[in-house]
Amino acid sequence: MPQLKYGPVEIASLKDRDPGLGAVIDRMGRMEREVQPDLWTARVHLVVAQQISDAAATVWRRLEALRVDVMPKR
Repeated sequence: MPQLKYGPVEIASLKDRDPGLGAVIDRMGRMEREVQPDLWTARVHLVVAQQISDAAATVWRRLEALRVDVMPKR
């Protein structure tokens, strides 16, 4: 899958607009991110990812409500 392409001009623009983000960029360095060139497929992927994320949050809240101990035994 293709990678998001960006360079020094784009990085400088982000850092100028948001100093907090600039600090994160300086700390994290260059990041590689795949992009889905087909917009419909990208949208469907995002919806699926959001649904999975919401489901995971629901499961976690239910475990917390049951006071399930998720720490390993020593």
